[in-house]
Amino acid sequence: MMGPDVSILTHTHNIDRGDIPMGQQGMRVSEVIIGNDVWIGMRVIIMPGIKVGNGVVIGAGAVVTKDVPDYAIVGGIPAKIIGERNHDLKYQCISSRRWLLLQ
Repeated sequence: MMGPDVSILTHTHNIDRGDIPMGQQGMRVSEVIIGNDVWIGMRVIIMPGIKVGNGVVIGAGAVVTKDVPDYAIVGGIPAKIIGERNHDLKYQCISSRRWLLLQ
């Protein structure tokens, strides 16, 4: 699930050299990997090269600058772990929008 105005960035400027202007140093590409059953809140920014694990919740307005482990709840700028989801629950899909919690 994804809220409005989410930015998932895959490109960033090179800024390592001091002998030429930053605008002339080119770009680098780093893929972003997002796991299954992830909820990304409104106006979240995910920086290049980040891996978001399975079952993660990212709070609204967070800026994700580091990889997020499975089932973590993160928020803030930069995003930090603020909780953990119960990952022992098992669900079964019974229709396109309905899930059944298995006992």
